[in-house]
Amino acid sequence: MKRLSLFAAACLFASAAVHAADTAAADKAQAPAASQPAAEAQSPSVEKAKPAPKAEEPAPAKAEEKAAAAPAEAAPAKEPAPKPLGACAAKLSPVTDAYQKAHDDFQAWLRSSSEKMAAVDERVAKLKAKIAQDEAELTNLRLNSPQVSAARISQLDAETRNLWSQLRTEQSRQGRICRALAAAAADQVRRLNRSVTDALQKSASRMR
Repeated sequence: MKRLSLFAAACLFASAAVHAADTAAADKAQAPAASQPAAEAQSPSVEKAKPAPKAEEPAPAKAEEKAAAAPAEAAPAKEPAPKPLGACAAKLSPVTDAYQKAHDDFQAWLRSSSEKMAAVDERVAKLKAKIAQDEAELTNLRLNSPQVSAARISQLDAETRNLWSQLRTEQSRQGRICRALAAAAADQVRRLNRSVTDALQKSASRMR
């Protein structure tokens, strides 16, 4: 009986020790869980402490708006109308009309002459452009591949010589046309001067 009592007491003591250990482990497991909500509860207050974003500043006024707001400048004063010609001077006004007509007639004659020379001018311009293109290619071949491109070099050289001959012919024709134009212009000026002189004589005769 005494042995049974001792065995029962030992069992009770072991059961009490196990229960105490389980209780301590449960308390430790609940401690972080309890502290975590407290930390989470503090986070909203941190966010609330942040300053509110500043309101956007209005954009600066455009230069056009500033110019519109500026006072308008005073309009420039109009020049006074020319005084009418006197009685004698007014009789010479047809000379002014003759000068204006001579100007318009000579300008129209120049345009007509320019159109007649357009074909020669165009041929000269095209020949110059072609010669420049071929000579550039010829120089490049002679510097970079003279042996490989010997046939092409010979062909370009012959073509360039022919183009130069054509250009000299067209330039000679262009020179003859320009000289003829200068002579014709002198005739035009003499004719137009006569028309102005005639207008002057007619106007002067009315003043006698």
